[in-house]
Amino acid sequence: MPLPIAHGLLGASIVAAVHPDAPFTDGRRFRLPLMVGALLANCPDADFLLVWALHDRSWHRGFTHSLVFALVVSLLLLAYLGRSRTRAALAYGLAFTSHGVLDFITTKVGGGVKLLLPFSSQRLSSQVLESSNANGESESEENESETGNQKGAVPCAVRARVRGGRERAASNNGDE
Repeated sequence: MPLPIAHGLLGASIVAAVHPDAPFTDGRRFRLPLMVGALLANCPDADFLLVWALHDRSWHRGFTHSLVFALVVSLLLLAYLGRSRTRAALAYGLAFTSHGVLDFITTKVGGGVKLLLPFSSQRLSSQVLESSNANGESESEENESETGNQKGAVPCAVRARVRGGRERAASNNGDE
């Protein structure tokens, strides 16, 4: 699960790339849109208020992370900013949407995000980025070898690169 700083940086980066005033040349005009993008990118985690109030963790990564909810937020932003600021509304809407997508990419096996709510209540995760155990093996690697399932080239390359770096670091420490 990404930290709020990761969500904020991604949201601000999207606003910096898409906002009609980009590239920002005036420092004062630069700060506000980026801060709004960072804030909007963290808003879907407001579902923690429901988790806290109802004492039910199933609310997290639910409707606030769905693509339909992001579309509704984007349309509300467009209505608030007006048609003359459509590109700014798009930038802010994409910043909000980035939260669910980033959680989808980084969620561990067994978790997931309800990206397709209300059409499907299934929790989805790409399993592209996985956490590793102390040996540098992915948590689902043991299950893969038992079932014979193999994942796509990108996840294998990510795991191989991470493991290779750890093996080099271990061999460098052993040589000293």
